[in-house]
Amino acid sequence: MQNEPTPTGLTGQRPIRVLIVDDNIDAGEILCELLSALGYITLFHESAAAALSCLEVFQPDVCLSDICMPEMDGYKFAIALRAHPQYAHLKLVALTAYALPKDRAAALDAGFNDHLSKTAGIEKILQVLGPSGAAVN
Repeated sequence: MQNEPTPTGLTGQRPIRVLIVDDNIDAGEILCELLSALGYITLFHESAAAALSCLEVFQPDVCLSDICMPEMDGYKFAIALRAHPQYAHLKLVALTAYALPKDRAAALDAGFNDHLSKTAGIEKILQVLGPSGAAVN
């Protein structure tokens, strides 16, 4: 019988911390639960402003953010995030219904590292996130 891998993945590494930002509460919570079950440490916020306020405490490695949100959209969120030098390393991925090539270009111009359509399967999301134990100590 083989030992099951630990949720933290590689020895000596902590799980990837994923911040999920989406005004669609059901979609955000489902993605949060799914990623948690796969060994990621997750936190969900339904607004960009709330997500910005938690960065220092949660210290995510990756942020998955919707674009079309009230008050502060994903583009403004990315710009605000990138204005802080301590978050320059943070991998920021747009996970949005805006799926045209021009939408991808707009997301990258705003400071996102990658752009996925909300119709992307979990396999594509996991590919962008990396293995759950890939973060450094």
